[in-house]
Amino acid sequence: MIYDSFIKNNRVTDFNALLPVEHGASFDFAEWNIWVNIGNKRIYSNLQLKESMNMDKQEWEYFWHLFNLYQTSEFVDQMIDVGEGMTEQTDENLLEELKQLYAPNFHPILKQGVKNKVINRENMDFLDSWVDDDGNILADAELVLETLRIAICPYSDESLKVFQEAGFTIYNKEQLNEIIL
Repeated sequence: MIYDSFIKNNRVTDFNALLPVEHGASFDFAEWNIWVNIGNKRIYSNLQLKESMNMDKQEWEYFWHLFNLYQTSEFVDQMIDVGEGMTEQTDENLLEELKQLYAPNFHPILKQGVKNKVINRENMDFLDSWVDDDGNILADAELVLETLRIAICPYSDESLKVFQEAGFTIYNKEQLNEIIL
């Protein structure tokens, strides 16, 4: 194992970022990159299998030790270089997945949201809710874009009131074509 103090050495204070796990996981049968987002409590990994005829038992055991430490369902298929050896996730399928969840009249807004990086894999599960830091739902609507303070079609009068008091711009279904992100 490679021991490092990346956080200390680079004086990282914003833990809502991808931090590389330095583990030297280059095997005869695979290349494995792992990133941790401490702020979101998520682990991301990219595993590229290689064709290998030989399987070293020690390598295989080390791989499974790492796998047990960094188990995740957040697999990154496509990677782009963002400098200094760091990479970040790109996902061309996100929009298609979102289109399956929303009515066609929401598709132009979803497309803008994905293009402008307002909607991503990390927040896609909470697009119908505004949640606090502890994960408690404060209000819900058909679509909530928290960073832009936009709520579309709140589900109840109580949610409408909460959104209004928090300074959200409220839209109804008839106004969907007017929204530009």
